[in-house]
This record gives sequence, structure tokens and C-alpha cells, in this order.
Amino acid sequence: MNNDSNNVLVVMRQRESATTRFLERVSGREEWALKGFLDQARGEAQWLSRLRSEEPCRPNLSPGAADLLEQTLRIKARDALDDQVAEACGDLLEELNLLASEIVPRRILAPETPDAAREMVLHWALLLPAAAAADFRRRIERANAAYNHGGLALEVSGPWPPHSFCPHLERPSIFLAGPSCRSALNSRAARQRHPAEDVNNSVLSPARQEA
Repeated sequence: MNNDSNNVLVVMRQRESATTRFLERVSGREEWALKGFLDQARGEAQWLSRLRSEEPCRPNLSPGAADLLEQTLRIKARDALDDQVAEACGDLLEELNLLASEIVPRRILAPETPDAAREMVLHWALLLPAAAAADFRRRIERANAAYNHGGLALEVSGPWPPHSFCPHLERPSIFLAGPSCRSALNSRAARQRHPAEDVNNSVLSPARQEA
């Protein structure tokens, strides 16, 4: 048998091994998608109203100083909203890690129209035991009740075939997975809508890969 034939057999065996391990990983599990959408204007308006109410009364401010103060408050409102979303996503990840076998990032999608009120800031695929689906939905409902007033809305879809967790057969032993868990969502980076090969800068859970 020549070298080319030997190489083909090696690749086939490697792919068979990767496929077998993949089927073991997903047995009894389903893929669910979780998307988070932020109404930036709504969230910033709420924070701006709060910050304005906390400012002491300054009736003698000049127009220029008043304008500068307003700009400063708007920047603070935007930063506060970013921090709020980061904290919400971190809490959500921690809770969902109790249910999911794996969580991997998916591509952040651009709004359907340029003037859309909401933009995607979170997009995860979760590999869940089939028996955990109802619990997962309940947790997302509770999260929506807690977060929606701040402009963040979560949407669930599934179950789907576990395509987000399929092995890369070109690299037989490597499974699609996100980078290490980050402590906070960089929502500004997420809103830059990275290209397809760059997963969203959300809070991520490392996939539990088999050695």
C-alpha cells in the first residue's frame, strides 16, 4: 500500500474517532439558541433620568456648563448601561452553566434594518440534556422579568440538531468551542458586529471537551 493510501486510512480513522466522540457527547442532549437584544436608547434614557435626579440643583449654571454637564451625564449613562448588561450576562452564564453541558458563542448578527430599535449583544448555543429544557425556559423567563426594564430582552429558540457542537473534520480531534470564560460582556465590542469568523465578545463558557 502506498503512502497516499496510508494517509487516507489515517484520516478516515481520525474522523471516525471524532465522530464517535461527538455522538457520545450529544447523546440525550439538544441544542438551544439564546439571543440577547439591547434597546440602547431605552436603557440609556432610564439611566440618564436616574443620574439627572441624583444631580444637585444648580440654577446658576451657564448654558455652556449646563451643556457640558448634560454630555457628561449621557456618557455616564452609556457606561452604566454597559456595566449593567455585563453584570446581567455574567449572572446568566453562571446560572445556565448549572444546566448546560456546553455553551459556545455564535455570531453577532446585524439588525435587519439600520434604524432598528434593538441590536444583538449576546448569541449563545447551549447543549442541554433533553430533560432540562423546561427548566431552561423557566430560567430565561425569570431573567427577562428581571432585565427587560433595563432594555435587555432574551429570546430562546430550539431545540435544534447540535450543529454548533459538531467536530471540524478537517482537524479531526478539535471541536468547535469558545475561548475561556470572561467575567463581563464587552457590549460595545459586540455592537461593532465582528465578522463571521470572530465570535461575539459575550460572556462565554468553555466547552467541556474530551481529551
